[in-house]
Amino acid sequence: MSKYFSYYIELLQDLKLAKTVNQPEYEQTISYITGSSIRGAYISSYISKYNISNINEGVHKEKLLQGGVKFLNAYPVYNKTERSVPFPTCFFAPKDEINNFINGRKSSLEIIPCIGEGLCENFEKVKGIEFVRSYKGNYKCIKVDKVMNLHINKRDEVNRLFSYEAIKKGQVFKGIIKVEKNEYENEIIELLENQILYVGGSKGSGYGKCRVTKVEVMEENPEYKQFVNCYDFDDEIYLVALSDIIYRNDIGQYSTYIDEEFIKNNLELDNVEFTGSSIETVDVTAFNNKWNCCMPQIRAIKAGSVFKYKISGEVKLELLKKFMDKGIGERRQDGFGRFVILSKLEETYIETYYKCEKEKFKISDIKLTDDNKSEVEKILTSIFRNRAESLISKEVLKMYKFIKNPDSMDRSQWGNLMDLFRQLQFRNSEEGIAFFNSTMDHLYHKRSKSFDQFKRIKYNGEEFGNFLRRIVNSSSDFTKFKRETGLSEIFISDLKSKPDKEFIYRINMKILEELCRYHLRKEDSQ
Repeated sequence: MSKYFSYYIELLQDLKLAKTVNQPEYEQTISYITGSSIRGAYISSYISKYNISNINEGVHKEKLLQGGVKFLNAYPVYNKTERSVPFPTCFFAPKDEINNFINGRKSSLEIIPCIGEGLCENFEKVKGIEFVRSYKGNYKCIKVDKVMNLHINKRDEVNRLFSYEAIKKGQVFKGIIKVEKNEYENEIIELLENQILYVGGSKGSGYGKCRVTKVEVMEENPEYKQFVNCYDFDDEIYLVALSDIIYRNDIGQYSTYIDEEFIKNNLELDNVEFTGSSIETVDVTAFNNKWNCCMPQIRAIKAGSVFKYKISGEVKLELLKKFMDKGIGERRQDGFGRFVILSKLEETYIETYYKCEKEKFKISDIKLTDDNKSEVEKILTSIFRNRAESLISKEVLKMYKFIKNPDSMDRSQWGNLMDLFRQLQFRNSEEGIAFFNSTMDHLYHKRSKSFDQFKRIKYNGEEFGNFLRRIVNSSSDFTKFKRETGLSEIFISDLKSKPDKEFIYRINMKILEELCRYHLRKEDSQ
């Protein structure tokens, strides 16, 4: 009889888990810890502890390679204890309301499930939300914080500049392990409880150190506990993917459609009819250590995808749980193929949830003098400034991808522009903005070679010079800065950080300076 183990994994360092498809100079990360990466770290600890020379034989092979122990994905934690799930892709809302919600101007959003039915013209699919936790009939939106770091690859003949995106350290995820034999129980607890694991990529460069805590044994699958009110079946079922699913149809072809006969046979129903779906796909690959190469990419069903079926016959709860426990498709030992089958998906609300709201104490409980409050605000302001500084590289990369024909301007002109933005940082905002505009006016009035070069560069369809004017002229606007970077004030009770407009102005000038420097470095690396 199988058992489940839940555990928490705290990131002690930033964690890099690259998406399958990345740009050559920009490597994005996924927002959760894959079962395959945890499995790899576990196998490494297993080999080290028991001095195993070959895991491709005997009990080791059955346990670690053939699914005796299955490692499900670790998803972000809600409310310190609860494991979140991927947000179902079938929910719609009015377009304007979605934008207000995603941009933080609205704290909740009414969402409507739609699979195969028509909706009003101004409705569109809710995107930009990855993980949620069901609470009292509503969804709580879980945010995963990420960081961006620039690196230089010095191994090639020519140094190359590239960037890593990573999951930010300090966050906590909750994972699940499924074990097919009770005799593995003590071994798993011994290898995981309060142990340090190194997960993901670039482990030798300061990424991937994690601590595992609070390993708990469970008799039943804990994945679908938050769906307890959705098993009153009538004539419809909804299959919701809780992880990516690699599925082959009955003739062995990879498919993004889970056929009716497969559902019918596993649930022993009289009839199953597919009535619609709301799915997304993802390209999945893996690395074969034996052959030292990547395996072919496979198109898989992405976590959060939803399939709807009309059924006849009784849904037996025992068969349902057995089916969900087993999973669907390939690589189930790596956390793929997890799903839940529900009787309904109803109109509901999704609400924002920010980790910074979890305070270990209330500052209102402490009596502070005015001097104390001033010191706290200085500390909060310092933290805000550090966060703003850390965003510079990310904003540079975000801007640069919208610049067209950057090579049409000479290196010397890029260098002059970089020097200009460096000098502007030593002026106050009013003087700096006025000086920049007068410089640009002079350039445009002369109609020189520099002017012609500016005209050939575009930023998202806009003349590059006009783009720079727009950024500089609003460079001290804190509201605009918050909206475009997603960085807000830091609060503790009624105290908050107080970044002044001069600081925001200087940060924007640094971003523009680094934008020029990034282009010059890119040229050097080519």
